[in-house]
Amino acid sequence: MEKEYDLSKVVRMRKVSPLYRFALALLGPYYILKLLIKQMLRKTDQNVMHDGYRENLTGEKLIAFSKILPFDRIKAAAKSMHVTVNEFMTAALSVGLKEYSLQNKDKETC
Repeated sequence: MEKEYDLSKVVRMRKVSPLYRFALALLGPYYILKLLIKQMLRKTDQNVMHDGYRENLTGEKLIAFSKILPFDRIKAAAKSMHVTVNEFMTAALSVGLKEYSLQNKDKETC
C-alpha cells in the first residue's frame, strides 16, 4: 500500500549556513554546562517533610479504607445542613484529620 504525496505542498527547509552550525557547535556545551551548574546551585526542597522541626515524617504513603457510604445518605445529610456535598465532605475530612492528629498526639496540626 504505497501512498503518494504532493511534494509541491511540502514546506521547504532553509539551508543552515556553516557559520550558524559552527556557532551552535560552540554554544551547545556552554548551555549544557550552564544548565548543570544551575541545577547544582538550586536550593533544596523546602516542604513540610524537610522543615527541620518534624524528624519522624518519612513520606511513606499509607492507605486506609472505610466502610462504603451510599452517596444518597451523604447528599441527604448535606441537604439537611443546608450545605453543598463538597462543603460537607470537606468538613468531614477536616474533622477526621483532627481526630487522627489528636490520637497520634500531634498538637502542632490541631
